[in-house]
Amino acid sequence: MIPITITNLQPVEYIHISLSYDPSLLQAVAVAPAIFFQGVHFDLNTAGKMTIELDRDLVPPPFVPPIPVGETTVAYITMNVAVNNLGRDIGTPLLFLEDPNTPYPDNLFLLDNGYFIVPPMLTLTNGMIYIFEPLYGDVNINNDPFEVGDAVSLVNYFIGCINLSPRQKANSDCNRDNIQATIADLVYMLRIINGEPDTLRRILSPLLQPDITQTPTPKTTNSLDNFAKLTIYLYCSEPLGGFCFSLKVPEAVDRVRDGVIGVNAGNLLLASGKRSDTLTFVGYSLTEDNLPQGYFMLMELPFEAHSNVSADDFEILSADFSNALGLKINAAIKLIAGKWGENEADADTQSNIAPGEIIASPNPFNSTVSIRFASPKHQQYVIEIYDMLGRKVSMLSDGFFTEGEHTVIWNGTNQNGAPVAAGVYLCRLKSQTEGVTLKINYMK
Repeated sequence: MIPITITNLQPVEYIHISLSYDPSLLQAVAVAPAIFFQGVHFDLNTAGKMTIELDRDLVPPPFVPPIPVGETTVAYITMNVAVNNLGRDIGTPLLFLEDPNTPYPDNLFLLDNGYFIVPPMLTLTNGMIYIFEPLYGDVNINNDPFEVGDAVSLVNYFIGCINLSPRQKANSDCNRDNIQATIADLVYMLRIINGEPDTLRRILSPLLQPDITQTPTPKTTNSLDNFAKLTIYLYCSEPLGGFCFSLKVPEAVDRVRDGVIGVNAGNLLLASGKRSDTLTFVGYSLTEDNLPQGYFMLMELPFEAHSNVSADDFEILSADFSNALGLKINAAIKLIAGKWGENEADADTQSNIAPGEIIASPNPFNSTVSIRFASPKHQQYVIEIYDMLGRKVSMLSDGFFTEGEHTVIWNGTNQNGAPVAAGVYLCRLKSQTEGVTLKINYMK
């Protein structure tokens, strides 16, 4: 985002500016106010040109005071890079434009005393936008891509030890799927570090459809003693090359001990980090051999709690999965809380949703819909979203689910990964023997 900042010696009530840029390099997307204005208008319809109006002096209430004296960022411009693989870093100017064909100045301020300020009384300072050519794989910015230090930097980023700069994030898109710093990028990087060729070098990949992570959270529990564990199961239909997920820990948990990778998790290595009440786990393999697949115990997480805790009290905030080739895949997580030595299968027998029933719960705070259902047995389900005209919007899942209650998350995107409009949609849940359709409200 590009800030628009003014420095004024008198209060300002109205701003009108006109800007030009190189449309062969940049595409204007939107203008957003940084402070409250009664009126915000912008025109981005002409490539290479934009006009912006910001008004704090409209007649209808509420009364808004003028912009005070001093330095104020009034708005931000969002722009996309319109070209790939420039081959070098480049700077391109963002210039104030005075069109000789307009009957009034294109750049002006209206002060609170009713006077207009125009150039040359109004000093205009042009900007410069720098476009960096990514050096894919060079996360630690030492001009040596795909080395162990780059993998360490990515792992440290995932577990919350470091933040990545914009250039580091651009370089982190190792698998060229236009999604930066994902577990799939780490898996792809490890393949290159192990001697495989970078088959995507200088080749553009199409934008992949974001995967919908299934997050089963069955009702599981009886009361726990002070020392307990959370067992995390995973289901994926192809070999798992890596994973990254964040887990919010309930307030009743006093201490979380080190996680232990499951015996059936193959060659996956585990790293973890903690920020406040959120744990982040990263799993990856240095080889493509002996990778887990299907339904298996991913890890056990010992913890101590001062009151009863169930699996429902833990929350998966985000999850990201990759296959052995460094491509994003779907997977389902299942949480079971219990005592040490307790048989998790016994704890997973109850469900508060009847078999064949489906429940949708919109979440307006993060624009997602949680779709809950109960499977009477281990069987395949196809879960799809349709609009009210019967057109398929997205396929959430086409795979097998174990007996019990499950939750699938729809993040409000279509099959191409683009956000959909708020409104009423249909969710179709179909097994080999029956089908159920539910009307859902999607809110933003």
